[in-house]
Amino acid sequence: MAHALQQLLMREDSLFSRALEKLERIVDNDGVDTRLIADITHKAHDITRSLRLDPANSTGAEIYAALRGHIGADDRIEALLATDYVLFSYDGDIVSFNLIDLLEDAHNKRSFDNRSLEHAQRALMGEIIHRYTSHARTHDPTVRGLLQEVELLTENPVKNTKLPPLTKVQKRK
Repeated sequence: MAHALQQLLMREDSLFSRALEKLERIVDNDGVDTRLIADITHKAHDITRSLRLDPANSTGAEIYAALRGHIGADDRIEALLATDYVLFSYDGDIVSFNLIDLLEDAHNKRSFDNRSLEHAQRALMGEIIHRYTSHARTHDPTVRGLLQEVELLTENPVKNTKLPPLTKVQKRK
């Protein structure tokens, strides 16, 4: 599964691949990477079906166009809030389901060929780091040291966290 993550992150270097393999060995081959790919696939297919497209028969360009076309719909926005790290490859064309990528593309009037993947890739890096550092069998400093060796921690990965609810500012008397 390291290969699938490499493809989504567009990381061709063998050092990155070896680091992911080493992380899997650290967790006794528990399948952290496999579960992550399964979660990504599940979320991508759910969103694709909600757009009334068939994940098996749709192209990356069709899914991207449908995502862009539904940006303004409140129900779609809500669903995309949970897909910050979801990238999916459709016949080699990677599509970001990250709301910020889609909003940036819409704002900058980018075409499918010039689409943004940056925010989803950063979020995916954050998710990889989170899943391995929070695993019961890992030693956090060891995992972070390994990730730093391959410069994963220097790319400012983002982990989606729940923010506290906004509170009203009280007026001064």
